[in-house]
Amino acid sequence: MGVRGVAVAYRLGEPVDVTRLLLFLTSPEASFITGAEYVIDGGLLLGPALQAETA
Repeated sequence: MGVRGVAVAYRLGEPVDVTRLLLFLTSPEASFITGAEYVIDGGLLLGPALQAETA
């Protein structure tokens, strides 16, 4: 099945994907964010739910 069958982004994650979030969270644009949980998985957790909807 591979990544294309389960992840919405259709690719494996790379370190730069996490780096982009970290850069945003440490920037002035994120000054109103006080706490959250971020999932950086390219839609991997969402994939099975989407597959169930289309089945």
